[in-house]
Amino acid sequence: MIDAVYISHTQECSGWDLNSIIEGTVFKKGARTTRFPKGPESEEIKMLDWDFREASRDFAKVWTKHLCLVQSYDFELVFSPDALFNSEQNNIVHLHERLLDYAKRVVLPVHFYHKLYAGFELAFPVANGFNPTPKNYWLWELRNQFTHILGGSPHTHLNLLKYLPNIKTFDGNQMFSVAIRFGKYWDGKWIKPDPQLTNEECFKLSIQNFNKTLEEKVIGL
Repeated sequence: MIDAVYISHTQECSGWDLNSIIEGTVFKKGARTTRFPKGPESEEIKMLDWDFREASRDFAKVWTKHLCLVQSYDFELVFSPDALFNSEQNNIVHLHERLLDYAKRVVLPVHFYHKLYAGFELAFPVANGFNPTPKNYWLWELRNQFTHILGGSPHTHLNLLKYLPNIKTFDGNQMFSVAIRFGKYWDGKWIKPDPQLTNEECFKLSIQNFNKTLEEKVIGL
């Protein structure tokens, strides 16, 4: 069963009325630690995303804010720092368990797998532009641990559902990015509308079409 598709873009950064766009769908609001919104919208954020790029510049600063937010808000889903290298497994386990003290569900984005992560929920990274280290595992080996698909396109998500039996959630950010950058919407493939719609209208169409596809194809939604 798919519980949610999270979008790590807020009204603060888009200027769009996201509440009306995602109303009645499986989509929910998320935010990166370093871009967590101020004001009323902060209470609407359901997923807290770890900001790998900023953490690579100043890990301690990002981690301190990440932990503080997890302690302050009741998130449905929290990401722990990415597992990237074999040498850091003990620290990854420690940080993951710290977050579990405060969050209901914590997922570990795993690029480099270690047996110490055997009891954790894992996120499978599929974004083409985000591969900081080569994976050291085969997908089938960890298929039962993967519960979140990290990055990637809507059609990639639907394809992976055939192989990953325990997926609960995944990212919806590519629908936002493609609407903003290219003015396209998703309906099984990326479509450039003619006549042209606004970027916001393209994003809304992607949300509606993907939600409908899930309802038709995923048992239990």
